[in-house]
Amino acid sequence: MKSLLRPVLAALALGLAFAPALSRGAGPSPETRLTRLDALVMLAPDQKAKAADIFQKEDVELSALTPAERGLKTVDIRQASRDRVRALLTPVQQKIYDRTPPMRGGGLVLATPEAKLANLDAAVTLTAAQKTVATQVFQEEFDALLALAPAERPERGTPIRQAARDQVRALLTPGQLNKMDGAHATAAAQEAAERTAVEKLLRASSGLAARVGPIVSLSPGGSSTLLMLDNGARKGTCTFRVVGGTSAETLSVSWEKAPASGVIRIVRVEGAGGAAIQL
Repeated sequence: MKSLLRPVLAALALGLAFAPALSRGAGPSPETRLTRLDALVMLAPDQKAKAADIFQKEDVELSALTPAERGLKTVDIRQASRDRVRALLTPVQQKIYDRTPPMRGGGLVLATPEAKLANLDAAVTLTAAQKTVATQVFQEEFDALLALAPAERPERGTPIRQAARDQVRALLTPGQLNKMDGAHATAAAQEAAERTAVEKLLRASSGLAARVGPIVSLSPGGSSTLLMLDNGARKGTCTFRVVGGTSAETLSVSWEKAPASGVIRIVRVEGAGGAAIQL
C-alpha cells in the first residue's frame, strides 16, 4: 500500500504532473520505450520518428481510459501499438523484436518455454527426463508460433498448439494426466460459472430490455478474454447474442470479479460499433 501511495502523493504535490502516467498504469514513458527499441534493433531515422509517434499516440489513448476500461482496453491498445511498431521494422529487426520481452524494448507476448515448463511442473511434478522432453516440445512450439505474424497466430497457430499439447500428454503418466485434466476442468468450470453469472445480470437488466424488448434468448458468442490480476481479482470480456421482442444485437460485455467476495459485476456493455449501452 505504501509503495502505491508515495507516487500518488508526489503527483498531487506537483500539481498532478504525473496524472497521465498514473492513468496509463505507470508504465514506461514513450521516450523510454523508444530508447529501448532503438537500442534493441538500431532504428533508422525514419523508423525512429514513426515509432515515437506510435508510442505517443498509445500514451494518449491509455491516459484517456476510465478506471473501468483500463484492465481490458489496455491490452487491446498495447497490442495495436505492437502491431504498428512491428510493421515498420525490417524482417531482421522483426525477428529480434518478436523474441524480446517488452521491458527490453521487444514485443514478445507469447508464454516462454520456461514459463510453460514451470506451470506444467507445478501442476503434475515432472521427472528430470520429462522436463527435458517437455522443454524441447515447448521450444519447438514457441519457435513455430514466432515464425507466424502476430495476426496469423490465433488461426494458424491452433494446430501448432494442439500438436504441442498432444506431445506433452503423451509423455505424462496416467496419474499426471489426471492431475492436469483436473486442473483444466476446474478452470473451465470457473469460467463457465462466471459466464453464467454475467448472463443472469444481463437478463435482469431493465436497460437492456428497454433497448431490445423482452429478452427471448441470450447466448454466448465466440469471443472471450480473461485477465487474472495480482490481487486475485478477475476481469474479463465475453460476447453475447441477445434476441429481444423488438430487436437483436451482439453485445461485448466487460466484467470484473472481486477477489474476496467473488461477486461479479458488469462494468461496461458495448453494442455495434463500440457504442456503450446503459444497463
